[in-house]
Amino acid sequence: MLKVEGKADITTYSTKNLLSNIKLSNNVFQVAPSLIISSPRFSINGGIIPTWNNGIFVWLPNVFAEAQVKENTFLYRQVGRAVIQRTLTEI
Repeated sequence: MLKVEGKADITTYSTKNLLSNIKLSNNVFQVAPSLIISSPRFSINGGIIPTWNNGIFVWLPNVFAEAQVKENTFLYRQVGRAVIQRTLTEI
């Protein structure tokens, strides 16, 4: 199965009536295509996340796998996914 997700996070902060008024913008746009292969005993999701963070382009991984070990006893999950955590206090 092919899955595609999109995300846009547009943030603006500005001050008024201060000596030095400031305006900050922090925008993130993502498209996340991935290929999912699954069966009753395992599931694999493999993809990439092209991301634009304030106009700067980066590739982020989007890979995870799940496997059931023994009948309904144990589920093993391995994840390799990157995310962007944004705060205006970092600017």
